[in-house]
Amino acid sequence: MGKIIVNKSFKFRIYPNKTQEGIINKSIGCCRFVYNNFLDIRIKEYKYYGNSSNYVKDSSELRDLKKEYQWLKECPSDALQQSLKDLDIAYKNFFKQGNGFPKFKSKHKSRWSYKCVGQTVRIDGNRVKLPKLKMVKLKQSFLLPKEIKINNATISKTRSGKYFVSLSCEVEVKTKPKTNKNVGIDLGIKEFATLSDGVVFNNPKYHRKYEEKLTREQRRFSKMKNGSSNREKQRVKVARIHEKIKNSRLDYIHKITTHLVDNYDVIVIEDLNVRGMVKNHKLAKSISDASFYEFRRQLEYKCAWYGKELITISRWFPSSKTCSNCGYIKDDLKLSDRIYECEHCGLSIDRDLNASMNILTVGTAELA
Repeated sequence: MGKIIVNKSFKFRIYPNKTQEGIINKSIGCCRFVYNNFLDIRIKEYKYYGNSSNYVKDSSELRDLKKEYQWLKECPSDALQQSLKDLDIAYKNFFKQGNGFPKFKSKHKSRWSYKCVGQTVRIDGNRVKLPKLKMVKLKQSFLLPKEIKINNATISKTRSGKYFVSLSCEVEVKTKPKTNKNVGIDLGIKEFATLSDGVVFNNPKYHRKYEEKLTREQRRFSKMKNGSSNREKQRVKVARIHEKIKNSRLDYIHKITTHLVDNYDVIVIEDLNVRGMVKNHKLAKSISDASFYEFRRQLEYKCAWYGKELITISRWFPSSKTCSNCGYIKDDLKLSDRIYECEHCGLSIDRDLNASMNILTVGTAELA
């Protein structure tokens, strides 16, 4: 087994006091204000002059902005600089990679967080030292080595009022031992994942599980008076249900992806067009609930960390319609047909198992 150095994030819950909560909330607002202010400047410059500023120019103008708005000094300076960097990256990605144009950050829709550099962050027992906050109470689910290098820290607040710090660190990771086993994976809605060796992972459908409770609480929330304390309490109740769904889904996907990198050397999946799939309004909720993109994202970085091979085959390959035994393509196969009956060789096999076997065959051929 070899060793590699990777950037790994560790997320812990923090318990700031009332004063520290106020500083965190102000810092989140300040970073949002700086981002929106300079995005507006770039839009106007491009409209009137045909070009816009860059990070260096924005950084120098930030000093003047701080003089105009004194309350910006209550926020860590490196957090404001990071907002400018995020804007610069988003702006460049729009022109170079064709990503969506940067949007103004909303207090109600954008993520409540800000980032600080790691040199000012230090863990001391059950407390963490953060810029402007000094020592904040920390709940460690596991102990980090004292000599670990912290690159940056992201302080975030959830919609239900919980506070977290995510520490991005440089750590040494051991590659997983070789198992000499390869696997193809067919993702679906009825079953979350069917492996080519017959292993099946059920689809828990967490959103469906909590949908009735979520609908009831959202209905109560919509009937309450704007600005009332009861409406705020109800908003937190709704947010907690959403967090429960999200955390349950992430935990389940982490367990599956960890199992895969532990037990297989080569993992083959399809390059699914999730954005296009959710345009099917009959299946959009179920596809979003399955979270196929998160599954692939976790597989990509875990395979890179632990020395495993991830292969993605073309989304246009007819994995479900092709017979895994003789290669015959059944063009009239319907989505409701759960058993694949081959008219050429007589094979009768589960539809998803057949697809996963075809995915493995194509993936290993590409690898070879």
